[in-house]
Amino acid sequence: MSPMPRRSVGWVVRALGIVFVLLWVGIPLYSLVAVSLLPEGAPALGLELPTQVSWIHYRRVLTGVQSLWLYLGNSVVVSILATATALVLALPCAYGLSRLQRYAAARTLYLAVFVLRMLPPITLVIPYFVLIGKLKLLDTKLGLLYALLAPTLPLAIWTSKTFFDVVPVTLDEAARIDGASAWQIFTRVALPLIGNGVAVTAILTFLTAYIDYIFAVTLTNHQALTLPAYIAGFK
Repeated sequence: MSPMPRRSVGWVVRALGIVFVLLWVGIPLYSLVAVSLLPEGAPALGLELPTQVSWIHYRRVLTGVQSLWLYLGNSVVVSILATATALVLALPCAYGLSRLQRYAAARTLYLAVFVLRMLPPITLVIPYFVLIGKLKLLDTKLGLLYALLAPTLPLAIWTSKTFFDVVPVTLDEAARIDGASAWQIFTRVALPLIGNGVAVTAILTFLTAYIDYIFAVTLTNHQALTLPAYIAGFK
């Protein structure tokens, strides 16, 4: 009997890997949905199919007095604003760090940004709570937006700098010879060349702000509460 071709072996390995990942993700999701369909007071059955199905939990969440639409809207608005603010601040900074990385000061500043990215957000909760409380911005979107710049801005700088590093410096020099200013080189030469990188940075920044829990649950109460903090209150 001839041995199995390498292409067939590779296809089987990839298929098994896909099945494993689907099961790894799908089983907890299935359990979540199955438990949510149980009537109130019914015990959770693990992976077994529920014998009784009730939609009361969904009706309560979607149409109740404190429905998720307010908190979903808060999450979307704050995440969009945090992403836009982070990009406006991060892109010029990342471009400068990319072009000045031959200097020790620029490398030190970039390392500081990287270290700030590694800092757990929970370590910043108390300082931000005190500061935002003194500014009377607790339970406001503006206060939450201000706090979310701590995790989103370093991420945006770190991500976008890697894309600016790919743009050849010779293009900047050619534009400078033609009389372009530093701002024109940034906006008309470097930035258009990393359009895909800006999109990737925006997506990662948006997701970081959207899934934030610790700042939302600490700095908001109701008016500016976001979806992750609201969902965490489910029993």
